[in-house]
Amino acid sequence: MIFLINAANAALYADEMEQIQALRYEVLVKDLKWEGLTSAGGRESDRFDGPNAVYIGIREGDEVVAAIRLNKADRPTLTSEIFPHLVQFRAPPAGERVFDVTRLVVLPGRGKTFRKNRYSFDLLCAAMEFGLAGKLDCFTAVMPTRFFELLQHTGSGIYPLGFPAGEGSDEHLAVVIPVVPRTLDCLYRFTGNSEPRLLSLQGAPLSAREAISALSA
Repeated sequence: MIFLINAANAALYADEMEQIQALRYEVLVKDLKWEGLTSAGGRESDRFDGPNAVYIGIREGDEVVAAIRLNKADRPTLTSEIFPHLVQFRAPPAGERVFDVTRLVVLPGRGKTFRKNRYSFDLLCAAMEFGLAGKLDCFTAVMPTRFFELLQHTGSGIYPLGFPAGEGSDEHLAVVIPVVPRTLDCLYRFTGNSEPRLLSLQGAPLSAREAISALSA
């Protein structure tokens, strides 16, 4: 099950939200050992969390196994505030029709590496469905260069905002992902699954009204 959390429905997803923050702690703090993160009680959070954020997660049974966060770029975002050194080619897109995608995490040891990729791509498909339904222009993000190269092979239209920084597996890029039907089609073809990922409580694909409600919350 792939679900979406925002200010309007957060009360219905309190357990999932706690699991998302616990998963972020497990992946980012314990596994990847990122520095400068704020964590307490086995949960990771930062100043970009809260009622203005949108969360998309994957639940298997009662367990959240993957998640991603989206922040509207009409205000400071993690990419613009924490990673300005990755932006040299052009200013990051901003405004109400742009969302910053961050904190993509998959439960460690959840199957083989290709299954982790499956979870990541299911989240990206869900984010793109959300973006298309809400008539967004694009997403910004910071990601490892190896994941950027993989997304390039899908034909998604992703492009960098600057040169990579870091070394080896820690090398990252700031990128833009256009929100257009072609991008979603490319992601569907790459995953071999054209079924909508992000479903409403009624079991139908996320409607434009639902997406706009999530955007406005």
